[in-house]
Amino acid sequence: MKLIFKKDSDETIKILIRDGLAEQEFSYIKMVKSLIESNSFEDSEFIGEISEKEKEVVSQMLLQINSAIGTQKK
Repeated sequence: MKLIFKKDSDETIKILIRDGLAEQEFSYIKMVKSLIESNSFEDSEFIGEISEKEKEVVSQMLLQINSAIGTQKK
């Protein structure tokens, strides 16, 4: 599963989930189901004028989620 972060002209960041070739609206339930199956996120994709700080914050959050999921699998 890959998360795609798109920033629009209103400065709103929209999140999509790419699972294979299909892109779907973000859903926590879909995200958790996918994490249980695959145990981690693929590298995220950032589209639009997302600052380096925003990318860093998102990346840190995803690392923490990956770490928590990995801990639960053991």
